[in-house]
Amino acid sequence: MKLNHLGIATKNIKKADEFVRNTHDVINSLGPIWDPNLNANLKLLEINNGIAIELVEGPVVNSLIKKGITLYHFCYEVDDINAKINQLKKSGGFVIVKPTPALLFQNRLVSFINTPIGIIELLSDK
Repeated sequence: MKLNHLGIATKNIKKADEFVRNTHDVINSLGPIWDPNLNANLKLLEINNGIAIELVEGPVVNSLIKKGITLYHFCYEVDDINAKINQLKKSGGFVIVKPTPALLFQNRLVSFINTPIGIIELLSDK
């Protein structure tokens, strides 16, 4: 698995974007884009010499934000999403979002798994 980005829950994607741009060297961005498949407004910020940050706003993260949780997930790019899902399930994880096309990633499949170390998003490399 290759770490792709960190998912950050926010109630205001514009304010979060401004903060990241003021505190990091953003070299590229994509979005914001509303993805009805994931019930979220998403923006990806590529950071120079760092890991990308995905800002996530909307109903899917509202309950986390109310609890003060902003670090939402770690995303790993994988070559076989189904095999990796099975491995994570055998290790104590459970699927909270089955493989779904993600608009932000050109309809590549993503899946979210709740694990003993937090939520992991898997992103198909194809």
